[in-house]
This record gives sequence, structure tokens and C-alpha cells, in this order.
Amino acid sequence: MKPKGKEAIAVAEQAIEGMRLDYWDCWMCGWVYGKYFPHSRPPSLEIHHIGGRNHPEAHERANLARLCSHCHHDVVHKDLVGTLPRLLALKAIHDPDHYDRELVLRCRGKAPTAITEAEMIAAAKQEGERR
Repeated sequence: MKPKGKEAIAVAEQAIEGMRLDYWDCWMCGWVYGKYFPHSRPPSLEIHHIGGRNHPEAHERANLARLCSHCHHDVVHKDLVGTLPRLLALKAIHDPDHYDRELVLRCRGKAPTAITEAEMIAAAKQEGERR
């Protein structure tokens, strides 16, 4: 049974805090908290809800990604082609114990086959080539 009310809030806060404490790096650009940042002001680390925030499962750790504020802004405010498969690939790479493609798609209101495992794997291979 899914937690509700204050219990649900506590579960969400625990998942988000776990994401913050695990490591201090941005999954997209690789920036590490505390390191020199050559462009504009240094970013902060933020938690992004990959599949959105309005679904009952939105605060599950499987739906969370750690991004610097610059990458988070780009993901949220720019219509980047291929962003969802890339975020799923980053989740599988950086947080494999909590990777759940179907949960993220449910949170987005999409069918379980909207993005296939093969598409995510292709995005993961491209991500490996970027680094």
C-alpha cells in the first residue's frame, strides 16, 4: 500500500535527501560540487523529477535525477530532443539500483512502450561516447 499524507511526504523527503547525499556531481555535464566552474556563476546541484511531479509515484527515487542548476534549466525550459531517453540512460548509469523505466513513463502519463529499453540503451551508448 502506498503511503499517504505526512507519511508520503516523509518518504519523498527521504528519497530526495538520499539523492543529494550519494554523490556531488551533475549527471549530464559531470560538474562536481565545489570544483571550479569556468562559465558564469557556479551552479548548484538540484533534484529533477524525470517523469514530472504530479503523479502519485513522482517522488519515488526511480523518478529522480541529480543535475546542476544549468543542466536542470536546460532540461526544464528548453525543448531538447531526446531528453527523456537520455535522462533514463543517465538514471541507469548513475543510479542503477533505482532505475525503473516504466515508473518514469507512468509519471509522464505515457504507455510503458512509449520509450523502449532498446531506445534507452541506445541513449546510454551515446552518453558513453560523450564522456
